[in-house]
Amino acid sequence: MKRTRAPVRLCASVLAVFAAFPVLAQTTLPDVFVTASRSELALAFAPIGATVVLGDEIQRAGVTDANEAVRYLAGISGRTDLNGGRDAVLDLRGFGDAASSNLVVLVDGVRISENELVGARLSGISPEMIERIEIVRGGSSVLWGEGASAGVINVITRADQVKNGTRGQVALGLESFGGRDVRAEIQSKSDLFSVSLQARRFETDGYRDNSAHQDDALNLGLVFGERRT
Repeated sequence: MKRTRAPVRLCASVLAVFAAFPVLAQTTLPDVFVTASRSELALAFAPIGATVVLGDEIQRAGVTDANEAVRYLAGISGRTDLNGGRDAVLDLRGFGDAASSNLVVLVDGVRISENELVGARLSGISPEMIERIEIVRGGSSVLWGEGASAGVINVITRADQVKNGTRGQVALGLESFGGRDVRAEIQSKSDLFSVSLQARRFETDGYRDNSAHQDDALNLGLVFGERRT
């Protein structure tokens, strides 16, 4: 009798395991696509060292611009901006003083890396403008040309955030050392086009004598038809 009951118990256990598979299969994670490799692909198949920071995550974290988002949320080291501003020098893979000349920065796939041995000004991109930030560590000079020995940072801006109509928002931030950050945004969309306008002013007295700094940024976007990223 024992020999006949044992297989029955084993089969029941196996059936219970297989019955649980459909429940597990329903729990799926949302697809995340990256374009820093110049071709859209799922994050799971992206080059080794790829990181994607989503815009909603950036706004929840309370960072003030794209430069802070890269440092605080993606774990990229940075050195203090000696001009008193927010543009910390981003350093992928430990290039030190040569970090800026070995990193390519893109906005919507367009290269904005400067040619004066200084980093790109990501502080002008407010959190409200960002859909996601893609970071690919490692040599990418074959894809993006000179200066991509350390990697590539691609900032994808938001589009079509509202349905037909108009919306706006204003944000105010206060910091130590007399820091003041004012941001305003307005968006309007119709069936034919969408327009967005972002304005920003940042002022600080600086943490050192004679290190006061002021940044003004104005971004205007106009899209006809449907924009796809």
